[in-house]
Amino acid sequence: MLGCGVGEANTFAAAFLIHDVLVGKDLRLAAIFDSDPEKVGTKLCGLLIEDVSRITKVVPKLGAKIGVVTGRANATSNVIGLLERSGVRAILNLAPATVLPGKNQIVVNADLAKEIDKLCCRLSTSQT
Repeated sequence: MLGCGVGEANTFAAAFLIHDVLVGKDLRLAAIFDSDPEKVGTKLCGLLIEDVSRITKVVPKLGAKIGVVTGRANATSNVIGLLERSGVRAILNLAPATVLPGKNQIVVNADLAKEIDKLCCRLSTSQT
């Protein structure tokens, strides 16, 4: 199973996809995309970071079925739409925006900022 990471914080997506927990699950990071011109053209995890505009050209050739989306909330829906048109069927959305799945698509929304905020709140109440 091939996965791709998309977003400004794609370092996190890449780290997640190559994490030891996934070893033996037949999952490998196949592509990384970003909209930041300073990151596009550089390498991460041995992969060239492609511009987000190339998702619909690159992903279908790779056959990636899982995507991890990070970055700004205002770009999330567009990126998920590009992934859907490219054949990606399952998406882990780590951006701070809730996105509904498209037709024949699975989306898991996990807002890391909210989860960290919950931890901070629990820490502050447990220290009293």
